[in-house]
Amino acid sequence: MKKNKTNNFDVVISGSGLNGTILAVALATQLENNNLIKNIAIVENNPQNYLNFADKNKNVPIDHRCYALSPASVAFLEKLGVWQNIDEKEICIGENMEIFGDANGYLKFAAAEQNKKFLCHFVEADVLKREMAATIKHNHKIQVLCPKKINNFSWKNDDFLTINLDDNEEIHTKLLVAAEGKYSQIREMSGLSWTKKDYQEQALLWRVKAEHFHRNTAFQWFYLHSTFAFLPMPNNELYVIWFSKFPERFDAEYYLKNPQELAKKAEELSQNILGKMTLCPEIEPIMFPIELWRANEIIAPRLAIIGDSAHGIHPLTGQGLNLGIADIRAMTKVFSAAKENDDIGDLTLLKQFARKAKAETIVSQCLTDFTHDVFQPQFSLSAASQSASIFVKEIFPFLQPLDVPEKLQKLEQNPAFNAFINPVLQKSLPFLRNSLLSVVNKIPPVKNILMQNAQGIFFGNN
Repeated sequence: MKKNKTNNFDVVISGSGLNGTILAVALATQLENNNLIKNIAIVENNPQNYLNFADKNKNVPIDHRCYALSPASVAFLEKLGVWQNIDEKEICIGENMEIFGDANGYLKFAAAEQNKKFLCHFVEADVLKREMAATIKHNHKIQVLCPKKINNFSWKNDDFLTINLDDNEEIHTKLLVAAEGKYSQIREMSGLSWTKKDYQEQALLWRVKAEHFHRNTAFQWFYLHSTFAFLPMPNNELYVIWFSKFPERFDAEYYLKNPQELAKKAEELSQNILGKMTLCPEIEPIMFPIELWRANEIIAPRLAIIGDSAHGIHPLTGQGLNLGIADIRAMTKVFSAAKENDDIGDLTLLKQFARKAKAETIVSQCLTDFTHDVFQPQFSLSAASQSASIFVKEIFPFLQPLDVPEKLQKLEQNPAFNAFINPVLQKSLPFLRNSLLSVVNKIPPVKNILMQNAQGIFFGNN
């Protein structure tokens, strides 16, 4: 389908990853009734990120990432006409999740307990990327400017942003959206600050084929110095992810140089729950750092940031892409409710988007961060309280700050605390956290609340 050449766009999206392409399709297809957005540009510097996926004849490098898409995310992709075009053989339904604590704690989530067919769907990143590229290719509202890079932008006019590309081309837009990832160039240019927490951990990722049927079940084990998980895939294969303080505790480089040992390691860490493992050699093992980050503000005049440009989360709960899609649902709903003559770059609309988007992000980030801290070998009251403090500050801004983390940090520096209270706390924590897992496992209403949050049901109408 021919797309008209123009230098003026209603929306310019920087980044052609999944968040950028999903947003483009959402704004192009879900707002047609009010004609608010007529044309969209995606600016992408790296041809490998988009053009190779748009041309199925090219040999596309495999994207190792695997996503656990919540029912809310899948429903949104279905609404966009994307999900139903993916071959069922490339998707694995997640029916159960089993969690094992480091001292016999156990928690199981099952779709059947909620009278549902699935908890989530597991799909590889490259499968979604190919489908998004194919969808965009046939949408007349979307142009992909690739390979091109945004050099800078300015507010020369109240009615639009002026964007200068690296080939000296100048384009204009009512709204610029950054969907570039963690190290967002647009976020840095705009001066939007961000907060980062370095877990000082690495994740080692590889893929195996199991001897016994994985039962469409995700598994997770908490150990004293690491966390280990299986994510089910088609053909009885599994993605394996191992979090730890490499190389302090384990020699990750050894496993990267000797990948055949990873199959044995998967058997060991999974306690042989699925029998013998065979390494899938076509998927090269990779390692990446784990951090939490959030932009302190996600909007500015005629500017918004979404997805990994706005927030990052520990992969412990598999919510990364779901949070990005939640951002997109929030923006789509705000713009859908706007009047035809409204300015989509107006701060009034963007503030509505920011409120909706940050609510879900804060809940998921704080729950995940707290879970991570509770299962550390050395538990810190001040560190664990930071998540709760951020949650209260963001969700209930009218409350007076209590400075709880700072007060607890001072308490932890007290000699009496370290001599008498902290040893008891550290010794009892494994029992407490594992007991909590097992108690929650026996209380269906509590399990349902936790599962509904993970599935995006509380925020599914954003």
